[in-house]
Amino acid sequence: MALWKWLPRARKATCLAPPAHGTTRDRRATARYRCRLNCYYSPITLAPKGPPGMARVRDLSTDGIRLEAVHPLPPGTFIALSLQTLPGQFMRQLRARVIRLSRAVRDDRWIVGCHLTTELSEQELDALL
Repeated sequence: MALWKWLPRARKATCLAPPAHGTTRDRRATARYRCRLNCYYSPITLAPKGPPGMARVRDLSTDGIRLEAVHPLPPGTFIALSLQTLPGQFMRQLRARVIRLSRAVRDDRWIVGCHLTTELSEQELDALL
């Protein structure tokens, strides 16, 4: 067996921001990591739903996720997310609540900051990165 197969996998992403300490503007309690996954999302609602929207995951932490979406999602909205790393390798279903919404600088997309309803373990985070 090759040596690289049994060594623990190193995190593939760069840490964008360590947890905030003291009185900083960033209120994130956990480190966030750059992530480039596509995902599908749909609002969790009692009303009839349309087709799922598509977004790109920009960063991820054990308790939060930042998406870049074509359509805005108002703060307070609960959404169901389906993330997949490589075709057929790892699929993860998540639930989140939208915390922030802002316009992307470079185009007409929306930056959607969400708090995950269930925290990811370090192993789940590594599998997604």
